Amino acid sequence: AECVPCVIVPSARPGATYTCTSPENSHVSECDAGYYRTAGATDVDATKNVAAGKAVSQSSTAWGGNAESAVDGNRDGDYNFRIVDGIMYGACTHTANGGTEWWQVDLGMPLAIDQVHLYHRTECQSCQDRALGSTIYVSDTTDYASGALCGEVIGYTVVSDGTDGTPLEHRSAIECQHAVGQYVTAVRSDQSVQSTVAFCELEVYSSPNECADAHSEST
Repeated sequence: AECVPCVIVPSARPGATYTCTSPENSHVSECDAGYYRTAGATDVDATKNVAAGKAVSQSSTAWGGNAESAVDGNRDGDYNFRIVDGIMYGACTHTANGGTEWWQVDLGMPLAIDQVHLYHRTECQSCQDRALGSTIYVSDTTDYASGALCGEVIGYTVVSDGTDGTPLEHRSAIECQHAVGQYVTAVRSDQSVQSTVAFCELEVYSSPNECADAHSEST
């Protein structure tokens, strides 16, 4: 085993040291305060979207915008609303317009989150308004308010303008500063306009060399 930066220890004391241990609990080496790793711990690929295909939920569903549509790998901004046999379908997630609306993904394990990429709807002039103003949280539990606030969805970058035949992609990138948690949530509660949360894809990227199953011993 070797000591490399892993998930930050929330209770790390300034100046404290931690040891990396093998399965036999033998001393290997010391790590910097607040970091740890054990033999067999796995690293997370920083280029991989760790939210893809994961379990999701949302506060409500409207216009056929199921929560799963935001983790299906399709960044296309076209909502593609349609009705089939009386059932509404949409290619993006879409909540109702209640007092507070949210969308949440369960990453399956605690990870240190580097960035969240949110891909907006693009098929109408004001479609981005369905997600602009949302706030992104990283939390240990489904109670997003108990977690860390990454920031607000403000503005977006045109990743693809569709001129070469590719789908329109408008992306907002939110920095999470390595906040550790298992759940990532987009929340909106703008009573003055609307609190609908609607977007076409949400991707989550973990920090390099963050471990998923490490533990530590203080010395």
